[in-house]
Amino acid sequence: MNSLFAILMLVSLVCLPVSIINPKLFQFILKKNPTRKKAFFVFLGLIVLFSVLFEATYTSTSSKSSTNGDTKTSSSANNQTPTTKFIEKMNIVVANKIVKKVDGKYRYFFDIRNKDTKSFGGQVSIMLYSKQDAVIKGDFETTNAFIEPEIGRSVYIDANTAPIKIDSTNGIIKFQYTVKADSLVVKTGEGDITSEFEDLTTSALFNQKPKKLNAKVEITSQALLVTNNDDLEWNMCDYSIGSDISPEDFYELGILSSYAIIQPHQTMRVPWNQITKQDGTKFDYTTTQPKDLVIDCSAGEWSNN
Repeated sequence: MNSLFAILMLVSLVCLPVSIINPKLFQFILKKNPTRKKAFFVFLGLIVLFSVLFEATYTSTSSKSSTNGDTKTSSSANNQTPTTKFIEKMNIVVANKIVKKVDGKYRYFFDIRNKDTKSFGGQVSIMLYSKQDAVIKGDFETTNAFIEPEIGRSVYIDANTAPIKIDSTNGIIKFQYTVKADSLVVKTGEGDITSEFEDLTTSALFNQKPKKLNAKVEITSQALLVTNNDDLEWNMCDYSIGSDISPEDFYELGILSSYAIIQPHQTMRVPWNQITKQDGTKFDYTTTQPKDLVIDCSAGEWSNN
């Protein structure tokens, strides 16, 4: 339709000067009194009319074409396959097990445990928080050694700030963790700082009284029988015996021996000839009675005094 109006407009433009020169040629249009003035205004009006109609039809056609183009573009976009990478969550759990004071710092131990059904290799970030603000962050990589299902890994963060158990005002009270695999977040979580605390500074260990072992000790002519009645393993056990003959006769079996570990509720048989003095002299039960018997293990101490 817009083409027709364009042709009519062009014809009117051509007829306008011709009608001014000889208006009688257009008497069929001008009817009575075909003057130059009348011809001018008639053809000028036709030109304006056809111009308006041409513009209106052209705008309408362009609008429809644009709408169809947008529809096609939108349809094409909807048919495209999304490129967003799918994030598969993993059940990785982080827990604070104990806090130890070591060399003036507080060492926060965490267990990173894989509760999922597949191996995990990625990054675990742990942030420690006091009541006021974040204190310190630790990042731990597992890509070099994957954590298998139902297996945990122990890590720690050293901080100058004490736990809330030690410093009730400014102490570290909680932690948050973020687990990533292939740079994508697969798990987040948080937890409280444990109340389990151990002071391993030299002064604390020096002033600490050893725990008494729950032991049953029997003496036979052949060996020393030591029964561990506790529910935990004793290790690094050292056996020392004084003599009833002379205080200088001191016999010992050190922590590097095969008798240094006693399992819970098990009895360790230590032959007398395994306990010696520094010069290599073996303890002889037939000539010397054991006196000041001391069993010193990592879990505590026992003596017959």
